[in-house]
Amino acid sequence: MLNALMKIAYRYIMRELLGPMLFGVAAFVSILLAGKQLMDLTRLAFEGVAFLDVAKLFLLALPPTVVFTLPMSMLLATLLGFGRMSGDSEMVAMYAGGMSLYRAAVPVVFLSLIVTGVTIVLNEKVVPWSLSTANDLRDRVEGQVKSQNEVEIRLPQYRGDKLVGIVRATFFNPRTGEMRGVSSVDYKNGEPVRVTYGASAIRKDDFHWTLRNGWTTDPRPDSSAPRAGFPEATLTIQQTVDEIRGQSKRISEMSMAELREQMKVYSRTGQVSKMAEAETAWWNRWSVPFASVVFAAIGLPLGLRPQRASGGLGLGLSIVIIFVYWVVWNSATRLGGYGTVSPFAAAWSANILGIGIGAALLTRAPK
Repeated sequence: MLNALMKIAYRYIMRELLGPMLFGVAAFVSILLAGKQLMDLTRLAFEGVAFLDVAKLFLLALPPTVVFTLPMSMLLATLLGFGRMSGDSEMVAMYAGGMSLYRAAVPVVFLSLIVTGVTIVLNEKVVPWSLSTANDLRDRVEGQVKSQNEVEIRLPQYRGDKLVGIVRATFFNPRTGEMRGVSSVDYKNGEPVRVTYGASAIRKDDFHWTLRNGWTTDPRPDSSAPRAGFPEATLTIQQTVDEIRGQSKRISEMSMAELREQMKVYSRTGQVSKMAEAETAWWNRWSVPFASVVFAAIGLPLGLRPQRASGGLGLGLSIVIIFVYWVVWNSATRLGGYGTVSPFAAAWSANILGIGIGAALLTRAPK
């Protein structure tokens, strides 16, 4: 009999959470998109960009926005759902029927884990694609790139964590692996000591390219070495063709698998600062979805207070908690990207703090 009552109570609590959850997604997405994103889209529309392209940019902006709003909505759902039930004494009735606070938390934990899973899938499968597609489309409509298949690249070369050279190419074709307008600058103690240029470059193997129709010179003012031309020469580049293809992607556009591959490149080439940024981004792919569980742990005990039953108060309290959480998370993420703190600590510090606060509130919540 008790188990049957618990199932009914669980379904009832779940229904009370789903309504505010959906409302929160819609509200927070509207708030976040109503800022710079909407202003940029309006500017493009007035500058004569086709309506279909503007609409595509708007739709492509939704997945990354939803990823951030799902944890926020979980907090709002627990505050409003339990606030209403507590204010109407429904929680008192459930307690009288044999339900404890921790049993009442079961549907909250279940829903927060579902939201966490959905967020991870969106982060891995949808968000990188939407960001990459949106950036390509925005570049196209604003005339910032020349061709989808030909992009300018810049490849720093390292010895340990010390920059020893930079290879640039005016054009790189990801499909054929051909580069044009290739220049290589070698550095010693921060000073350029040799410049090599080739009209084109063809890959010989993973790390060696054949430069054609080029020249090399010593750019130092006190050098008397003349410019020397060559029909062919070998250029060593630390990055493979696949890694060079990945150079055109921003870290936010990479999936977790691509981030892991990029971290291998940074580790092999000694790019410590880039390694810290990529590793922090990788841990954030887990920590941001888990914020749903954190907000649920905070929202449940706060929602049980009758004075929180007001929808306006619940929304206001949600905004305050979210603001504090994201300030901590964003600050820690920046420190992690700079290498000041470990990437794991940077990504998870806000969640650890939130779980601690939620646990403390749960011990003091009305039973």
